[in-house]
Amino acid sequence: MTRSEGDKLLAQWDAVPTERQDYYRRVYQREVRAAGASTDDAAELEVLRRLIDAYREQALVPVGSRWASVPERVRAAARRGKPLDAPEAHSDVTRPSGPPKVLALLLLPLAGLLLFGLFSLIGGTRDEADTLAALTTPTETLTPTPEISPTPTPLALEESDPVIRAGDGGRRRNYYPVLLQVHPADGSAPRVFVVQARAVQTADWQFDPNPDVASWVSGLLVRPVLGLPFSPENRDLLTALAPGARFALQMNTGAVLDFTYRDTRQVARQEAMIFAQVEPGLALVLIGETDPEGALTETRWVVTAAYPVEQEVERLRAGELAAVIAPGESGAITGLEDVRIAVVGTALATPEGLPPDLAYARVDLEIITGAAGLQTSGVNWTLKDAAGNRFNPDALASAQGAFGTLPGNIPPNTALTVTLGFLARHDLTDARLLVGVGSDTTAFAVGFTLPPEPPTVEGLDVQVRRVSTDATAVYVEARVFNPQASPVALEALENGLVLGYAPLPLGPQSPPIAGELPDSVGANAAFDLALTFAYNGEPYGRLFLLGREYALHIAEGR
Repeated sequence: MTRSEGDKLLAQWDAVPTERQDYYRRVYQREVRAAGASTDDAAELEVLRRLIDAYREQALVPVGSRWASVPERVRAAARRGKPLDAPEAHSDVTRPSGPPKVLALLLLPLAGLLLFGLFSLIGGTRDEADTLAALTTPTETLTPTPEISPTPTPLALEESDPVIRAGDGGRRRNYYPVLLQVHPADGSAPRVFVVQARAVQTADWQFDPNPDVASWVSGLLVRPVLGLPFSPENRDLLTALAPGARFALQMNTGAVLDFTYRDTRQVARQEAMIFAQVEPGLALVLIGETDPEGALTETRWVVTAAYPVEQEVERLRAGELAAVIAPGESGAITGLEDVRIAVVGTALATPEGLPPDLAYARVDLEIITGAAGLQTSGVNWTLKDAAGNRFNPDALASAQGAFGTLPGNIPPNTALTVTLGFLARHDLTDARLLVGVGSDTTAFAVGFTLPPEPPTVEGLDVQVRRVSTDATAVYVEARVFNPQASPVALEALENGLVLGYAPLPLGPQSPPIAGELPDSVGANAAFDLALTFAYNGEPYGRLFLLGREYALHIAEGR
């Protein structure tokens, strides 16, 4: 390698941001250590050769602790030194202005990694430098690198949350898809897509053009319809699917819906039956494909899948499909004879000492037993929120309820009201109380409302109407109004005045020598306050009144 080539390489390395240099060092050293080449220059050169060959043959680049394959269109854009363009450029596609496309950045780790590898070996012998120069020159010989296995789609693994949040209101729903896995029939690695909610209005299907982001038509849940943005890879994926392929659609609750391949066909663009919700299933639509003139094609590829009913049994056993009993309604407990339960009340409390993100969720239950009574120790009680998080009963939360805690045994022919408490999230709203015996589960709908913020002194409206003095006293007149819905206690408050000869004087507060606060001020009530403080002619003061501070400048004669 000549000196000018080495200087050019060094300049390229210096242009890399420091934090990315550190990242490239860690990845490169990790590969060197894994190959046992930390003390052998020749072995280290072999590691570098494998990395270069991995990119040439499989387009593999490092993403965190994984290796991912970069699509050809991204590599072509990088070779041209141009920004990554979306595969479609027509009017019915809205291009997001949010996060950058992850795949467009995947070339940067490889470039920096190889720069570091080359730069770290520049100080070697002339033979080593010649070997490096040969490594950077493309050859027709490719060496397979089975040691490195790519992940299906790095976007779905690394950057899914921002993409899901960027959709049209999916997170405002209680139940929506977040990830799609497509498993080809040949058993090859699945293709994973992040699912983003998109509202289709007046036949305008707006979508993220990133080929790794599927667009779910918001609201279609019986037979979800997902659009895959056009790219050669996505077209090849859909057209190559065959009987035996399956699809896994993960919901925000953690539940996974499984579908089996039914057929692949081309339909007219105006075909509306693909959106029909007449039976459970799944439809994948290739959207955004254009003809050589740049216009949208008249047809598009559609893959449909069936929903095997056999999985309903397992989901029912897991409590996902249990019939939900409304609050106040009495429901029989599957697996128990003559026992009925009704949710008669709920409450959410945030007592002192709990972390700010937690609360006590209390559920008041009316339990009616039959001739056999009820051994409650054999019953599973679980609170499940809309996100799929599960909470077990908490003794402290139960003890703070309006009724007694759940006893171990309820006698026959008894009606008993108890409180079942859970340590849950502080923002819990909609949830399900799952009452299970063995594999059988009965679900009760429960809702929680955050307790209102207690009224505070800070919520009072305090208007200082007049401050006057004479030779011995400072007189303060104020109007206090409580606009809050509950009374505010005032007996613990202390008002005071600090006097001095400089602005904002320091020193102890002097209490008033006349006038006092009432014990409290009622909701939507007001009162006039008059306080008198001792005065020795100081020109400046600091008034502390109902938790507020006022700066005073006292002029003579006032």
